[in-house]
Formats: sequence, C-alpha cells, structure tokens
Amino acid sequence: PTNGPVKVQWNTELTEGRLRLTNALGQVIRDMELPEGGTLETELPEANGMYFLELQSDGYREIRRIVKQ
Repeated sequence: PTNGPVKVQWNTELTEGRLRLTNALGQVIRDMELPEGGTLETELPEANGMYFLELQSDGYREIRRIVKQ
C-alpha cells in the first residue's frame, strides 16, 4: 500500500509504448506515452482505493495493482 507518489521502473529496452492508470471500475485516470529513461514517478488521485498500472510495449504487457490508503 502507498499514500504518496508511485515510482515505476521498467527495462530501458522498452522504448515505444504506453502507461495507463485505471481505477477499480476500469475508468482511465491517466494514459501517456512511455517516457525515455526507464523510470517515472506519478501521483495517484486523492481518493483511497485500488488502482491498476498497465505498461504496454511491442507485444509486452504487464499490469500491477496499487492500493492507496
């Protein structure tokens, strides 16, 4: 669980892709291109609850669950 910013790191070989943050209802909170450098720090919405962070790039897909308290 977290109550602050979330830091995301990925393999720097993934160059073109997307990061998508959704809430437990599947509503898209944030959708952005994968930034260069292999790391990103982002704030979650103010509401406590469960969120999902999805990373997609060249046939690769990973989803992580994030709980905000």
